Amino acid sequence: MSTELVWLAVLMGAATYPSRAAPLLAPGMHRLPVRVQEYLRLVGPAVLATLAAVNVMVAVDAARRPS
Repeated sequence: MSTELVWLAVLMGAATYPSRAAPLLAPGMHRLPVRVQEYLRLVGPAVLATLAAVNVMVAVDAARRPS
């Protein structure tokens, strides 16, 4: 394993930690408006669907061959 990948993993953990720690650090999250709570509930599945779609999509050229 490359040490560059370890630093990338640490960097990504630091980048995503605030969003994962928000419910712990802001216990009044349940006091948000219902519309905002519904929106936030859909962010995770939307991100996962986007990541899955990127891995599933295949680019094809004019002759319908994978490029």
